[in-house]
Amino acid sequence: MWHIAYSPFRAFLTFAGMVLVLSSANSRAADSPTSTPKEMDRYARGLWSEGKYEESLRTCQLMQRQHPNDLWASWMGSRGAVLCLQRLGRYDEATSAAKKAIERFGESREVVDPEDPRLPLGIEARYVMTTWIGDNLTRQRSYERAVAEYQRAMRFLDDFRRTECTSPSQAAAALLFRNGTYGKLAACYAEAGQYEKAAQMCDAGSAALADALTSDCVNFLFFKKTVPLWRYDQEISLPKQAADYYEKAGLHERAKTIRARLLSVSRQAAADGRYKAVQLDTSVELVLNGLERDAATTTSGVGQRPAP
Repeated sequence: MWHIAYSPFRAFLTFAGMVLVLSSANSRAADSPTSTPKEMDRYARGLWSEGKYEESLRTCQLMQRQHPNDLWASWMGSRGAVLCLQRLGRYDEATSAAKKAIERFGESREVVDPEDPRLPLGIEARYVMTTWIGDNLTRQRSYERAVAEYQRAMRFLDDFRRTECTSPSQAAAALLFRNGTYGKLAACYAEAGQYEKAAQMCDAGSAALADALTSDCVNFLFFKKTVPLWRYDQEISLPKQAADYYEKAGLHERAKTIRARLLSVSRQAAADGRYKAVQLDTSVELVLNGLERDAATTTSGVGQRPAP
C-alpha cells in the first residue's frame, strides 16, 4: 500500500505550506521595526518580481520611514517607490516622487556604496530621476517635454564629466548611464511618429557605445559583465532599430545600407559565437534569418519595394 508520507500530493501540500510560511515570515520581517534595509529591499524586489507593485510600493515607503537617516535605505526606497508608481500607471505621483528625490539627494557628494564604482549620489539622483520623469511624460504622450527631460539628464552627466569627475571609474559610470538615454530618446521620437529622429538617436547610441568599448571603462571589473551586452547593442540591436526607423521614415536606401552592413556583422557573430556566453546567440540568429530572407526576396525581385 502506498504510504501517505510518499504521496506526491502530500509533498505538494508540504511545499506549498513552506512557501506560505516563508512568505509570511518575510512579510513580518519586512514590516518589523528591527528589520534591516537590506532585508526590506530584498523583500520589495521579490514583490516587484511577482507583479505585486502595491505591496512593493508600501515596503519601499516603509523602508524610507523606518530608516530616515540611512542614506542607502532612503535612496533605494525612493527609487523603488517611483518605479512601482510607474508600473501602477500613477505617472503624476511618480513624477512628484522623482522631483522630491532630486530635492533630497540632488546635491549629495556621497557615494552610496563604496564597493560599487558608480557616480556620487547627487549626480546619480539627478540623472536617474530626470530620465524617469521623461519616461512618465512619454507614457502620457507629452513627447516634447519628455525629450527635454532626457536631454537635460544627459547634460547633467556631461557637466559632471567635465567639472566634477574624480576617477576613471566615475567617468565610466557616467558614460554607461549616458548611453542608455539614446534608447529612451529613440523610443520617445518613435512614439511621436518622428522616425527619422528616432533612427538618428539609434545611430548616436551606436557611435557612443563604440566609444565606450574603446575606453578605460572596459577594464573595470564592475563593467566587464556588461561589455558583451554593449557590444551586442552597438553591433546588432541599435543598427537594426535604426534601419527599421529609417524604413518607416521612407528613407529606404539608408535602411538598405544599414541592413547590408548588419547582415555581414550578424553572419560573423553567428559564425564565431561571440554572444553565446550572454545567451544572445538566438537573438543574433533571428536577426540574421530575417535579414537573409529580406536579401533573398529583394534579389529575386519578388516583393521588391517600388522606388519612393
